[in-house]
Amino acid sequence: MNEIYFIIEPSATGTFVAELNECLIKSVKAGKGAGGESLSVVKQTVFIKSSNKTDFYAKKQRAISILNDFYKSALPPTSFIGQIPGSGRTVAMEVVAADLDNNDIAVSHKSVSGVSYSVVSHPSFKEVFAAGLTVESDVDESYAQTKGAFELMRKILKKEGMDFSHIVRQWNYIEKLLAVHKKNGFERQNYQIFNDVRSDYYRDSDFENGYPAATGIGMNEGGVVLEFIAVKQKKGLLTVIPISNPVQVNAHEYTKEVLVGSHLNSGGELSSPKFERAKCVMTKNRTQFYISGTAAVRRQSVVGDADIEAQTLTTIENLKTLLSRKNLSDHGIRIQVDLSDISFLRVYIKNTEDILKAKTICKKYFKKEAILFLIADICRDHLLIEMEGYMSVKK
Repeated sequence: MNEIYFIIEPSATGTFVAELNECLIKSVKAGKGAGGESLSVVKQTVFIKSSNKTDFYAKKQRAISILNDFYKSALPPTSFIGQIPGSGRTVAMEVVAADLDNNDIAVSHKSVSGVSYSVVSHPSFKEVFAAGLTVESDVDESYAQTKGAFELMRKILKKEGMDFSHIVRQWNYIEKLLAVHKKNGFERQNYQIFNDVRSDYYRDSDFENGYPAATGIGMNEGGVVLEFIAVKQKKGLLTVIPISNPVQVNAHEYTKEVLVGSHLNSGGELSSPKFERAKCVMTKNRTQFYISGTAAVRRQSVVGDADIEAQTLTTIENLKTLLSRKNLSDHGIRIQVDLSDISFLRVYIKNTEDILKAKTICKKYFKKEAILFLIADICRDHLLIEMEGYMSVKK
């Protein structure tokens, strides 16, 4: 079990098609440099800059055509996300590959309701990688979009003999994340609608190993799109540990003071965001950390209002605490890591004018080649930056 994340960005500004084609050429070179024949793409995400909904869906359809021609046999699970690359280009890609470093590991590509997903089979466990879980673009209502995406997730999990508790990492992309709508005299926020629907779908799973690590982030266009990684043990050792952060309240324990709007059912109780601060997955040979979207929140309150530098530094301190030797030891994880071990980091920035300051700080703490910067709305009005990451440590 070893995922390799590639950040692919065009080196020069051009048309959308030219930039995407350059990304694909770069992805081939990156794959050859990291292992070549032993790598198999299991999931990918395409980030698209668009001027409006029509432009986004036109670019998405063009990208699907180009990607189908490129992959020829089978297009890996792919999400198309309406977020602006921090490089200023019109497109960026994240490609996730499985390292098939021995003959006991195999990748298969399957589909449910027209949505593809990947299954990586190991001798003692299997992984499922899914992306692009979204309903048709003409469904223009947050509740219907969210429910449709979760229903696709449920179908994939059921086909693979899993349920929601097997998810170790989930990405939740929500158009107009913070928008509030009035309906029947009640105000409903898109993000809160998402949280309420998620809780409904999670209700029948036990989550004995905690909720998934997750990110809930905004998009300019695209409705609601879900991605996930799920793991199920066959035999042998597989340990899954949820990791909390001592300086933050668990997100799934947030109180109503930080939740916005009314419940889907008038008078109902608002649902907290159901995710852990991180998830650790340990196998015989490797320890993996999935780090959830992390921001400048202490306990459950925002720190450093309107100050991108303060929020960036607070977010980094939160990550340091999360991954500290003491905190990991408190969770029964006997391993020492630091921020330089993070092999992939996404940094979401709310305002374009804050990119340079955030980049300058981040590059002091993380490997610059491991960072993908994106412009996206974040789950609270006063949050300016959010970070998520992945690391894999060989035993």
